[in-house]
Amino acid sequence: ADEPLAKLDNVMVAESNAPENTKVTMTPNADKTVWTGTYITGDKEDRDGTATVYAFGYEDLVGNEGVEDTTTFNVDRMAPPAPNLDAITGFPETPTPTATWLIESEAEDNLLGALVPLEKGTVKIRVGTTVYTLTPTATGYYSKSITLPEGITEVGIQHIDRAGNAGEENAENITLDSIAPSITWDTIADKALVDGVQINNATPTITLTIHDAGLGVDNWGFNADDNTGYSVQLWDENENVIGENLANALAHDNNVLAFENTLSKLADSTYYIYVEAGDSQLMDNALIEFVVDTVAPGAPSVDAAYVITSTMDAPMIVKKASRAIAGTAEAGADITVYGTVDTTETTLTTPTLKLRAPPMPRSAPSVGARLNVDGGERLWWRMNRAERVCGRDGEPASSPERGGSWFRGFTRDRRGPPQHGSRWVNNRSQSTTTLPLNTRPRTRKRRV
Repeated sequence: ADEPLAKLDNVMVAESNAPENTKVTMTPNADKTVWTGTYITGDKEDRDGTATVYAFGYEDLVGNEGVEDTTTFNVDRMAPPAPNLDAITGFPETPTPTATWLIESEAEDNLLGALVPLEKGTVKIRVGTTVYTLTPTATGYYSKSITLPEGITEVGIQHIDRAGNAGEENAENITLDSIAPSITWDTIADKALVDGVQINNATPTITLTIHDAGLGVDNWGFNADDNTGYSVQLWDENENVIGENLANALAHDNNVLAFENTLSKLADSTYYIYVEAGDSQLMDNALIEFVVDTVAPGAPSVDAAYVITSTMDAPMIVKKASRAIAGTAEAGADITVYGTVDTTETTLTTPTLKLRAPPMPRSAPSVGARLNVDGGERLWWRMNRAERVCGRDGEPASSPERGGSWFRGFTRDRRGPPQHGSRWVNNRSQSTTTLPLNTRPRTRKRRV
């Protein structure tokens, strides 16, 4: 009121189609300018519509009576209907390989017993636990793009009118499977099944695995019309199917399909394994080649330019640590290049070394030297101006030659030039070097 009222005790509400009016008790605030009353509608939906409020017989503080006043409001007890998901454009199909969908439709409301556009109402779209709130236009139109996660997700839609009446949510479980089955090659004849693998087993066992974490792969032959099932085939070198689809010796699992089959005897040739698999939405296929070769290859040959001819009496001296070699062999064969080394070690019990003494000053009657030999053989010698023969450590230098002849030259001495590969010792000193003395049991002569 625009001034304090002494009383306001005649307030009535008349609903549409109501047989009588309902009185509302009003309570003022402290200064009696604001009066509040509560009206509770009934539950009869046929009374929805415009309701009229009548106020009369009110007085101010000095007793002046006001004129009758009226106002109206709308009563809406009916909730909007549950949306028809089949009639909504872009509502996700199930199952589906598509993650993103544009949902659009026109929402309706129940008003006065008739379906009308859900003007100024609310549309809620729920994707799992995520809720999107939309306000439709005057015609009830709304749209929203949603993205589904991989797997099973519940998608629901609900309409709420402007009076707050919430209609029933309509929802459906949607399965998104956007990943095609995958094919993993495992083994063939206990070897890794890789493209072009060669095996020497005419009845090989092949293993492979088909993975599909979503809808899975059904246990029947692959159907291209609906992308379901799987097939494993053996093809010849001209890519013609040999026989029927190969049978799986292992128990079937839709999501991790382990496959094993032992092939019937195959002739030496090139073959292919072809696999198709689908999960009703997407499919994949794979082809791999293998070769059956049960005949050993012929011996390889070395080109003449790379042949090394070496004997004990006429050894070939090679100054490089590596050497190229070339030849011919069966295509696809593995060639092993190796050398042979006599690993038998025999200790010479009477090795002899002949050294030629250089011209020596008369003041130097002799020259001494000691030689450490591989295998622990240690030799020494003492020379005057003539050629002398050395013996084993501790034996006199005057020993005669024993056990055949080993003529061995020494490396260059830094104090003088080489002469015939010999080591010249020019003063009284000792010199240590190393010689290999691993030989075969028989006596041999070797010159360096």
